[in-house]
Formats: sequence, structure tokens, C-alpha cells
Amino acid sequence: MGLFGKKQPKLPSYVDISLDGLRADPAWTQAITGAGLDIARCELVLRLGSAMVGTGNEPGSPHRAQPALLLGHGDTIAIAFPGEREVRVVKRSKFKADLQTQRSGAFQILFAPVNQLDVWMFDDFKRGTPEGEQFGQTMSQFLKGLAAQPAHAPSPSSSASSMATSLAEPPAAASSPMAAPSSSVPSTPNQDEETVHQLVHRLAAACSEVMRLQGACYDEGELVQKAHYVASQPQAPASRANFLRAAERHEQEFVSLLNELKGATTVARGLWSDFAFVSGGPDQGMDKLLMPLVTQGVLQGDEVSSIMVGGIFVKADFGSTVESFFETDSRLGELMTPMGGE
Repeated sequence: MGLFGKKQPKLPSYVDISLDGLRADPAWTQAITGAGLDIARCELVLRLGSAMVGTGNEPGSPHRAQPALLLGHGDTIAIAFPGEREVRVVKRSKFKADLQTQRSGAFQILFAPVNQLDVWMFDDFKRGTPEGEQFGQTMSQFLKGLAAQPAHAPSPSSSASSMATSLAEPPAAASSPMAAPSSSVPSTPNQDEETVHQLVHRLAAACSEVMRLQGACYDEGELVQKAHYVASQPQAPASRANFLRAAERHEQEFVSLLNELKGATTVARGLWSDFAFVSGGPDQGMDKLLMPLVTQGVLQGDEVSSIMVGGIFVKADFGSTVESFFETDSRLGELMTPMGGE
């Protein structure tokens, strides 16, 4: 045997393989067992046609999972998905899981602050649709510890099993948005692929600049508020005058930064619209438009993070004052609606 062992063979496509087929496949069973999970004892077993799996800032993240198995047992939630040569299993504590809906209504599970890209996104399941409502209810029950499972049961509970079938195995390939391996960026005879790549890199840079300026405005706005607060406390007139002058200086810097932010959001908003248009239309959802570019190696994890996080600020109107800025910032924090609060 040579110094470097032979590479494992590439995995086949599992897109059309059923839940039972995945459970019987050695590559999947070995990976899941190796991660310390026993499917037969899991309270949650869902086969998903596709998912976007963010694993922090590691190279290659987020990962396009097609298909995926969403598993839950005890305090652990995991997602298994095929890579090029092996099935990968990502495990998290369910106590860190925050089930949310995006502005589009699509479900996601967040495990850390959004800028860390530790998030699993399920764009095929949206609130208000039968499949989405069932998905949300099943996930909420598991995360709250309400998913019942008989001890040492030979198979998942009937509710989990039926849920897996309804989510994972659409009755006809044509009715499933992810039924066959295809690019989410549709090809047309007139589409210039290089233009798409250039646009998405420019969009990532623009969103990154929006995030930088938003953070700078936040910091400068806090200095304005702090200076005014200190100036409002009992003190000598000369001291109060110094803090008021400091507040004025910080406010001038804040206004300058806010104007830069407005200009940057205008640029990013235009690039966002252009990219969505040439990539197949905004109705598909930005995560679906980005996934093929990630798998092709065109887009890196930090760029995806900039677009997905910066996109929150791109369409926002922060007004023209410190007060309006913080009001908008507070509302943006409410866009990611936690399911547990309902």
C-alpha cells in the first residue's frame, strides 16, 4: 500500500432514493452510526429533498444538501447529507436551536448569531403551506421535548415516519422543486454565465460594505447617546459643555456615516435586483440562487454570509437621525421571528 491510501470512490446521486433506501445504504448508516446516532431510536427522522447547511466559517460552508436526513434523539439534533465521497453528519445541541422563519416564510434553524453562518435553511418549506406548517409543528414538538418515542422501538414513531414520507418523497418528480439535480440558476441561450459570476461577487462586496457601514453607524450612534446621557447627569457647567460638544462631534460623524450607508445600500439594492433578474428571478429565493454557485466553487462561505446577512440591511430605510437609525435597527432584529415565542 502506498504512502497515501486510495481515495474513496465518489458517491452516487441519492436524489431519487427514498427514506427506506437511505436508511439501508451502507454509506449513510455508517456515517450516522459513526456520529453516535441510532436511527431506530430517533424521535425525529425526516427525509428532505434539499437543505442549505451552514457550518460556521469553515471552508466550503454553507453546504448544499440534496437530499438530507434530519435526525433528532434526546438533546441532539443532526443533519446528514452526501458530499462528494462520503456522507457527512453535522450534530448540534437542540438547546441551541432556534426555529425561525425568514422574511420569505421559509423555515431555518439558527444555532449561533446569524453572522457566524451556523444555520440550516429549508427553503422548500414555508409557513402558510401544508408542508411548511407540518414541518414547523413537527420541529417545534421535538425541540420542546414533546416528540414521543417508545423505548427501544425498532423504527421511528409513526408521526415521524409519516412526516418523513410526506416531506421527502413527493408523488411526482415534476412537482418537486428539488426532485432532480439541476442548477437553481437556469441556463438560457442568452445567459452570460460570466456576468452572473461577476454580479454575485460585486453583490457580496457591496453587502459587506453595507454591513461595515451599518456597524460603524451603530458604534457612532452609541457614542452620541452616551455623551448626551452623561451630559444630562448632575455636574459642573463646564463639564456638561464638554460632553455636549463631544455629542455634537459624534453626531456629525454619525450623519456622515449614515449618508455613506444610504449610498452603499442604493448600490447593493441595484446589484441585488440585477443578480436576481439574470439568475432566474427573485421568486426563487436568494439562498436557492446562491447554492449552485457555492457548489461550483464560484462563491465562498464568507461571501454567502455577506449576502445573506447584509441583505437584511440592504432594503432598510434608516432615516436621517440617531433615533430613526436605532428604531430601524430594532425592527430588523424582529424580522427573524423565533418560533418558540408563539
